[in-house]
Amino acid sequence: MDPEDVTRRITPRTKAIMAVHLWGHPVDMDAILELARPRGIAVIEDCSHTHGSTYKGKLVGTIGDIGCFSLQASKAMVAGEGGVLITNAEDYWKRAVCLYDHARTRTLSDEVLSSYGGTGLGFKYRMHQLAAVIGKVQLTHLDEVIASPMENLNYLSRGLRDVPAIEPPYTAPEVTRGGWYGCVCQYKPEEIGGPSRERYVEVLQAEGVQIYPQRYPLLHKQDFFIEGDAYGLGYPYPGFPGERPLRGQVPELPQAEAVHPYLVSLPTFAKPCKPLLDQYIAAFAKVAEALVSKRARFD
Repeated sequence: MDPEDVTRRITPRTKAIMAVHLWGHPVDMDAILELARPRGIAVIEDCSHTHGSTYKGKLVGTIGDIGCFSLQASKAMVAGEGGVLITNAEDYWKRAVCLYDHARTRTLSDEVLSSYGGTGLGFKYRMHQLAAVIGKVQLTHLDEVIASPMENLNYLSRGLRDVPAIEPPYTAPEVTRGGWYGCVCQYKPEEIGGPSRERYVEVLQAEGVQIYPQRYPLLHKQDFFIEGDAYGLGYPYPGFPGERPLRGQVPELPQAEAVHPYLVSLPTFAKPCKPLLDQYIAAFAKVAEALVSKRARFD
């Protein structure tokens, strides 16, 4: 998240900023808080990729107003499904309770919210008890769970740093990566006069590398936001009264759009495997060297 771009996009309707800590790397939270606090805008941290990551010595999820963590099967902490919301703000906690349960609001020490307790106003968003127990036990092992991927992916990043055509993930000095969630690199064809990303991936796969083009599409280009219609039900989003400002338009996010076509994904390497990582580094170097020396053509 680019704080300067965030500043340009704030309007009088802005209620919250959701900082998504992508691929294990925390957002520049100081900059986000500096622009949010004077405007009275809440800051929500999406920490689903970053279990155990730190920003300037603080655990992600504890920096903004609310922290959210997914516990789905591909995350560093697994509970089958469900998630965790943490906050120091009692008002946010009370409102979250209203959503996750039907009648729990009766127990809240809040006259306004507790008066709705008998209506079942809420969506039963709570996880089931078994998932909660599994998640609680997983939390006690989080440090050891994330230690091996952190070591492996830092080792791989160092090994790829000087290999042409591939830019490994950068980790800022003031942060630590926790859950990682994935290892996303940027392909740089201009450094080797190389082929398309898809062909580059095919060649590396032939060398035994488990690599794929980045599978996630750009969120702001999804029909839900552009058409302003949820699943064809006619529900406008973002729902300005009497108008649909995004309908038929694609918002401009030039940095994301410039990088996205060149992203490739590698495994997270959950267990110690330095010999395998050395093979990966050698394969990237072999492909790059062959292209640079023009000993091979792949297009």
